[in-house]
Amino acid sequence: MAFASRLLFSVLVSEVAGTFPNDPGYIKYQQHYFQAVQIPGAWELVQQDPNHKVTTIAIIDSGMKSDHPDLKDNAVAGYNVVDNNTDTHDREGHGTKMAGIAGAVINNGIGGAGTALSV
Repeated sequence: MAFASRLLFSVLVSEVAGTFPNDPGYIKYQQHYFQAVQIPGAWELVQQDPNHKVTTIAIIDSGMKSDHPDLKDNAVAGYNVVDNNTDTHDREGHGTKMAGIAGAVINNGIGGAGTALSV
């Protein structure tokens, strides 16, 4: 019973309750790291806040693959400041990975889960 009492106050209670993302990358690779920095607890707080709003975040990196299946539904048009145009195609892959960590669609059954809700 003492363990259950402590668990009720844990920021990881959403994980224990089975509400963690169904994304295979989250289940296989990300779950441990997200728990370590308390991302599930943050998700829980955001979902409970009646005033939370959609947020736009910027990834300043090598670009982003705009048709990536785990990112396209959360992405907005970007800008290439190096070439001074709107071609943001990621030729190196790093920017796409960073965008995924921050804003991959959650609970779509593909890829991983982004750390941010409502982006």
